[in-house]
Amino acid sequence: LLLHYSIPFRELETSIIRKVILSLLALCIGVFTAAETYAAWALSHPDAEGERIVLACKINPSRWENCTYKAWLELEDSDFLEAKNTLKKILNNHHLNSVALLLLSEAEFQLGHTKEACEVSHFYDDLYAGKSRLHETVTTYCSSPTPH
Repeated sequence: LLLHYSIPFRELETSIIRKVILSLLALCIGVFTAAETYAAWALSHPDAEGERIVLACKINPSRWENCTYKAWLELEDSDFLEAKNTLKKILNNHHLNSVALLLLSEAEFQLGHTKEACEVSHFYDDLYAGKSRLHETVTTYCSSPTPH
């Protein structure tokens, strides 16, 4: 059949490989676009149980907004350890995320990890030149800050 159309096998092989690569690339772009679209939609259309936000965070953990909301829901449910884990993941990529730092401070205090809570609280307070919403907490419950 190939000889009938006079298409050299090398050209056909290259053409097929090129089509496969382009198809895979298009599939990856489609999946990424779908994940981004769902994450944005879930954030603007939260459900009462927060299941959409949790799923959006799992699908695309790089969208810190969804994962921060997920951590807030975990704090509301008194699941402090899970909230801490979620917030640590956010802060691995977004070190100065003030919302995640504030929630992490709360999670650490709730877990009874005063030293860790104070470290996060000092760091957060330093971001706002000692005028943050945690400043009173820092001065009341924490000793002098540890170097960062």
